[in-house]
Amino acid sequence: QNTTNETYRVLALRGYVRMVGLPSNRSAEETLAMYEKALTFAKRPEQKIRVLSGLANIASPQAIKIIEPYLNDETVASEAAIARDKIISQIKQANKKQQE
Repeated sequence: QNTTNETYRVLALRGYVRMVGLPSNRSAEETLAMYEKALTFAKRPEQKIRVLSGLANIASPQAIKIIEPYLNDETVASEAAIARDKIISQIKQANKKQQE
């Protein structure tokens, strides 16, 4: 977080995102907050893509809200759209199961 060494920053962010994506007892809100924090440190497109990919696994309207600004970022717009669409699909499936 505070290092000026870019290699350390990249490795730390990569590890953090990997850790956030692991199964845990955290609530969806806590996990979303962690991904949101990761996005503040993601400077390069590949870093943003890694975080957006993780967000895509959280079936929450809040995840879509976090992703929305990246739909206008030409460097990651297609990945953001894929993540948004995956979340929408997961939400629809969950709602369908609840109605059965």
